[in-house]
Amino acid sequence: AADLERTDDGEDENDNDDIDDPSLPMVDLFSLSELELQEIDYYQVLHLPCRPTITPDDVKKAYRKACLLYHPDKSGRGEEDAVFLKVKAAFETLSTQKQAYDSTEMPFDDSLPSENPSDFFQEYGPVFERNLHFDARLLPSKQNDSNKKRNKRASSARNNKKPPSLGDENTSIEEVHEFYDYWTHFESWRDFSLQAARELETED
Repeated sequence: AADLERTDDGEDENDNDDIDDPSLPMVDLFSLSELELQEIDYYQVLHLPCRPTITPDDVKKAYRKACLLYHPDKSGRGEEDAVFLKVKAAFETLSTQKQAYDSTEMPFDDSLPSENPSDFFQEYGPVFERNLHFDARLLPSKQNDSNKKRNKRASSARNNKKPPSLGDENTSIEEVHEFYDYWTHFESWRDFSLQAARELETED
């Protein structure tokens, strides 16, 4: 068997506070039925919160911890054990196709209020707040070390500024302009490649 599916590339990894969520329930994958194992999402498999800020390093660390429990060298259940295969699939998908997985496999409320809402601000405010989940500007930086130093000041200013809210009828005109400017330049990271691939397989 592989040596606990080594993924360590020798890089110095920074801790991400986003992965330390004490409210996340720990699931014993060995206790699940075959159907339950099929239905559980990859974040639960690796005991990670579903957040855009989760990085490949976070996934790698979670996978290492899962291997201590579910790797065949530890469990004695064999290389084709369904639980370990699920853990491997979770690691591979969240490492390389996280945005596509999040976009189509994880639940998200895409609903819109009625065309004539009784309170526009109250009903549409949450819509904008929800869709900030897909704001590419709020993702962790993927710049390499040579670019990080050069762009550190600009990146910090961009990422630390809270996106403007919809406000209400008392919001100042300056804040209204700021809100419209922000959403005019909104760039979504939603990725439907996994869904498209699945639909093509179904057609074949």
